[in-house]
Amino acid sequence: MAITVGIVGEFALSIIGVLMFNLIKKWEFLKWNPLNFLNLPAQLSQPAFYHPLTRLTDLQLIGGNICYIALFLALGLVLFAQKEV
Repeated sequence: MAITVGIVGEFALSIIGVLMFNLIKKWEFLKWNPLNFLNLPAQLSQPAFYHPLTRLTDLQLIGGNICYIALFLALGLVLFAQKEV
């Protein structure tokens, strides 16, 4: 089951990535969505190809990743602190 979900998820993320890049071209503010920041390793390895797609610099991607990590960690702490185990 886990392998199937992983394979399907990989294909789904590829399709979502293509759609996301097309939407970023249309609406510039979408470049700040969390899924775009998953392209950091790809942009670091191939900046000439990915920079026009992500429309963010390497430093912006690194800073955005740090901000989203902090945001989602804080959100997780708040949500799970309220649960009784």
